[in-house]
Amino acid sequence: MSGGEVTRTYSVIGLPVSAVDYATAVAECQRLARLPRATRVAASNTHIAVMAHEEADFGETMRRFDLIVPDGMPLVWMMNAQGAGLRDRVYGPYLMREVIAASGRPWRHYFLGGTEECLERLQVALREIQPELEVAGAFSPPFAPLEEMDCEGMVARLEEARADFIWVAFGGGKQERLIERLAAASTRGCFLAVGDAFPLLAGMREFAPGWVQRLGLTWLWRVAQEPRRLLGRYLHCNGRFVALAVAEWWRGLRKGRVDA
Repeated sequence: MSGGEVTRTYSVIGLPVSAVDYATAVAECQRLARLPRATRVAASNTHIAVMAHEEADFGETMRRFDLIVPDGMPLVWMMNAQGAGLRDRVYGPYLMREVIAASGRPWRHYFLGGTEECLERLQVALREIQPELEVAGAFSPPFAPLEEMDCEGMVARLEEARADFIWVAFGGGKQERLIERLAAASTRGCFLAVGDAFPLLAGMREFAPGWVQRLGLTWLWRVAQEPRRLLGRYLHCNGRFVALAVAEWWRGLRKGRVDA
């Protein structure tokens, strides 16, 4: 993780995740947006944590983020086992909602990702949350693999927009790698990877019920909506996460016995 962070971090299968609630996460995002450089924020779930563990280059990308918040309850449970004392996760779409609510003018926001329709509906919905929302720009790039995306063109758009917050919503893994490229070539702005926040906040898809989220079963809710696309991914990631978490716990237990 980049230097200058003000929150305490805990290892979640090797990923440094900050012990924050929504209020402290919002304050930290605003602090990062004020810095005279581009900064990076991600909401990590089990999928991202497993990818960071299994793919060395992606793990390095994630460790260069300035703030990683625990998007999934399994991360919260693992952090609490280490003494974090968290009461809830910091869900990416809710974090976006809270930052928007706290950051009207003169804060400037840019939205990158989603469809044209989604971006239009998103801005309408967000103005109900924050009537003084200042939109610096919005861009729905053509669908393409990361390697074929026009990162240079996107950086030019962002530099001209002079946004404080750049909200980036693509699939998990792709959006973090895209932020790595964009932030490295940008001079300002807090880049935030927020996954499926755009269609959820735009009202184009339903949030999981609160009780489902509290039980850490949002993934099951998502699988029920798109079983063919998501079932295999979630089974793999959740299974790997449990195995890796148990292995990390066992190593810590053995180390504690040796130190004793």
